[in-house]
Amino acid sequence: MAAPGENASFLPPSLARARSLLVAFVAPSAAFLAFAASLASPRPAFADDAQPAPTVCSCVLKGSQPPAKGTQIFDAASNGRAIADFSGAMVPLQISEIPFDPTTGRAKIQTANGSPTVRIEGWAAPSSFTVYSVKDVPVAAGHVWIADGQKVKLAKTTASAITAEITIEGSQSQVAKG
Repeated sequence: MAAPGENASFLPPSLARARSLLVAFVAPSAAFLAFAASLASPRPAFADDAQPAPTVCSCVLKGSQPPAKGTQIFDAASNGRAIADFSGAMVPLQISEIPFDPTTGRAKIQTANGSPTVRIEGWAAPSSFTVYSVKDVPVAAGHVWIADGQKVKLAKTTASAITAEITIEGSQSQVAKG
């Protein structure tokens, strides 16, 4: 019989050993379940973790222009719904997150450059906007350039650069890229 304050066992002495084995078996199983649950929860991100490769350019184009009347602004980079249409009036504009292939997909746009106006943020086709070079763009470094102030077409982008092209006047549709 157990003394007062001690835990009494209701198992006969022959089963006491079986009870200790059962406790020894169940305890690690609970620890395993806790470990398995910790694997299922997301771990915190670290700066040196591998990041997915970017699919858009980090460059930002800024200026003002009258986009074509009816050019639509969408609420998402793909699919989504139209949230606004340009009226053809002059608007301040920022274009960012340009896809690697600017002829497909949408770029992020903002209709403000820090001035106190109505701002619309959304996504539109980069080919819907006119782009000009603001400095000489080398085609063949040290020899051939696209001069500043020229209307250019966005040809492709990388994570940190934009390649523009221009059709050379007077040629048989020869294109210079820089």
